[in-house]
Amino acid sequence: MGDPRVVWCNMNTVVSGIVIGSGQLRIPSHIRILHVEQEVEGDDTSALQSVLECDTKREGLLKEEREISAKLNASR
Repeated sequence: MGDPRVVWCNMNTVVSGIVIGSGQLRIPSHIRILHVEQEVEGDDTSALQSVLECDTKREGLLKEEREISAKLNASR
């Protein structure tokens, strides 16, 4: 069924920590919890682009694609 992902966005990290740490929210062992810094420099990057850039496997494949394309174009 693919790679389903859930993102919980919450401005109040104290409440998030209490809910997660208190056992009120049961998280299966196959789920990873990542903390994202809230205070960041603003720029023109969309929220979607920011999330996509966090996928290191995808970013690595895109980099490899660019490198291969550059080599192919250089040999023409």
